[in-house]
Amino acid sequence: MVRFCKPDRSAALLWEFCIQTRCTATGRGNCLKASCARLERFGAAPSFVLSCTEEEDAAARNLQHLIRAKPTVVLVGSTTAPAGPEDVIGRAMTRIGCHIERFLAPVEPGNLFMLGYKDEVPIVSAPGCFRSAKPNVVDLVLPPMLARYRVSGWEVACLGHGGLLG
Repeated sequence: MVRFCKPDRSAALLWEFCIQTRCTATGRGNCLKASCARLERFGAAPSFVLSCTEEEDAAARNLQHLIRAKPTVVLVGSTTAPAGPEDVIGRAMTRIGCHIERFLAPVEPGNLFMLGYKDEVPIVSAPGCFRSAKPNVVDLVLPPMLARYRVSGWEVACLGHGGLLG
């Protein structure tokens, strides 16, 4: 599924799937539908959608492809919770020259949020958040990112004033 939209409001989606669990097409479709609905609420649409296995090489290669398209933001959905920058997605982000801005957010749902920047393009990994249509940390950081505002690690830390969402 590739849909083109205005270049100032585009998102690139990378779906990572664990080799061992072999996620079903239905599960992937639900994640994609929830993410597209979330983007549409903010007036954006995915310009590119790629999927890969849960391997560092594959994730890094796909992230590089997405970054070349110069999207406003790259959203990474995965089947497993990241263990931080040392996990598959964190290593793949570092491998392509991404600066990890923040890992962990004081917001639930979405506490396993990871934010990095490759040049000026934010890369967001928040595994459970993309599967759910319920409000979560992505809903708090996505609007400023789509407006090309650089969200800092400090600003993510400051989200802790409220705690639980909806």
